[in-house]
Amino acid sequence: MSQLQTLPNRPVTSIEISEESSTIRAKLHFEKPYENVTREYLESYEFKEFLKDFLLNQETPLRLIRTSLLQVRRIYLDVSDTFQLAQIFQYLNSYILKKVILRIDERFDVEGFKILENWKRSGLLILALNIETISLKILESVNKLLFYWSTFRQIDIFYDNFEYDPCKFFDVPFEKLSENSIRIELTIGNRLRPSLVKLKLTNEISLKVLGNPLVMGRVLNHFKVFDIQSLRKTCHGIRSCVDFLKPDPEIEKYAIDMRTDRNSSANIELQGYRNSKSIPYKKTDESQTFIPRILADFETNLKYQKTCLEDLKLFFNDSTGRQSETRKFLDGFKLILMRRPEFLKVKKLELYSVRAEDVMQILPYSDPKSLENLEISNPYYGTSRLFMPKSVPFDIEEIAKTEQWKNSKELIFLLRNFEDL
Repeated sequence: MSQLQTLPNRPVTSIEISEESSTIRAKLHFEKPYENVTREYLESYEFKEFLKDFLLNQETPLRLIRTSLLQVRRIYLDVSDTFQLAQIFQYLNSYILKKVILRIDERFDVEGFKILENWKRSGLLILALNIETISLKILESVNKLLFYWSTFRQIDIFYDNFEYDPCKFFDVPFEKLSENSIRIELTIGNRLRPSLVKLKLTNEISLKVLGNPLVMGRVLNHFKVFDIQSLRKTCHGIRSCVDFLKPDPEIEKYAIDMRTDRNSSANIELQGYRNSKSIPYKKTDESQTFIPRILADFETNLKYQKTCLEDLKLFFNDSTGRQSETRKFLDGFKLILMRRPEFLKVKKLELYSVRAEDVMQILPYSDPKSLENLEISNPYYGTSRLFMPKSVPFDIEEIAKTEQWKNSKELIFLLRNFEDL
C-alpha cells in the first residue's frame, strides 16, 4: 500500500524536510481542519520513494495521479551542495514559485544556480540565503548571482558571523535589514554597476558595444559620479566614450578637509540615502604631499558638473607653518576653476581658516547667479592656543567688489576679533 494512502485526504499546504542524526523527517501541513503529520525515515531510498509519490500526487493523493508540476509559492531548503537544487526544482512550477529560502554551508558553488537562470526568467523571484559564516569566497559567489537579474529581483543575505564583512564587499547599493542581514535589489541601476559591467566584458564585441555613444548614453542615464569614475577605469575605449558624452556627475556636496598634517580627506555627497563617499589622502613620509592628488580628483569628479552644487566646503590648517601648503593648494584650485568652460555653480560656499587673499582665489570663479550663501572664518577662529597672533587682519575691500559678494543673500564671517574686519 502506498504511504500516501495513510495520510489525511486533504490538500497539503506545505512540507518541511530536515535531517538530524541520520534521520530524515518530512512534516506535512494540511488544509482545514489544520493538521500536521510527521514521517521519519532511516533509509534515504525510502524517503526518496515517499517524496517522489508526494510530488506526483499531492493535489488529491488517493484519487488522481498528478501530471502537472508541484505548485508552491515559497520553499525552504537546507542543502549541503547547491548542485542538489537541480534535482528539486525540476518538479516545481516556475510560474507559481515566488521565494526560495536556502540554508547553505561553506560549500557554496554558484554553478549550482544555473538551473534557475533558465528555469524562471520572470525576474520576480526572491532568494533568501541563510549562511552561518560568511567568507570572501561565498561573497564572490553571491556577487555572481547579481548577473541573474532575469531570474531574481531581490537577494537577501542572513548570516550568524563573518570572516569578511559583506557591508564592505558589495559595490552595488544595499539595504541593511539588521546587524546580520542585508538586502540587494536587482534594479536597472544595480545591474549596470561598473563592477558588474566590467566582469561581463569578456570579449571584444562587448567592449565595442559599450564604446558606442548611443548605448553608453543609455547606460550613463542610471549613473552618477562614483559609477562614472569606476566605468572610466574599465578600458580606454569606454573611457573615451564617457568623456565624449560628458555625463553630469550630479554631485550635491563636496568637502575637502586639510586641517591635519598627515591626513586629509574629500567627502562627496549625492542625493538620497547612503549616497556619500569619503576619499582619504595619507602621507607615508614628511616629504610627500597629497595636494596634487586632491586637486586631480576634484577636477575629474566635477569636470562635467552641470547641476548646481548645494555646498562646497574647504577646511585649512590655521598653523603658521602650513600657510605655504594652503597657498599651494589654492593656486592649483584657482587654475582648475579657470580651466572650466563656465563658472562653477554652487549655492553655498564655506571657507575655513582663510585670509582675504585666499578667498579671492576662489570666489571670483564661482557662478554669481547661483551663489546665495557665503561663510568665511579667518585663521585661529574658535581655537584656544597659548601662542597665536592677537590680530589677523581681514581686508574685505576687494571681496566686496565682486559680483558674487553683491548677489549673495547671506554673508557669515567667523572672526576671533571683530577688529580684524
